[in-house]
Amino acid sequence: MLKLSDDAIVLIARQLQVAILTGTDVVDNLRLLELEEKNGRLVPSPACLKSHDEQINGLLAIIEKGQLANSYDEGQIVS
Repeated sequence: MLKLSDDAIVLIARQLQVAILTGTDVVDNLRLLELEEKNGRLVPSPACLKSHDEQINGLLAIIEKGQLANSYDEGQIVS
């Protein structure tokens, strides 16, 4: 019987967070996971980790662009 590695569990948690933040279906995000067997555990494939990092970096870039258009005034966001 194979079990999920800690890295796989972390990746699943992150995909759930991405789904919540982007309003996408978590099932679609989980379908993107590619797991490999290593020492009796399921671990994310290198390609899966690279894709996930690119996804997060793309989301961060979008957020940063949005923040550049806003200024802060006493804790309130002002457009």
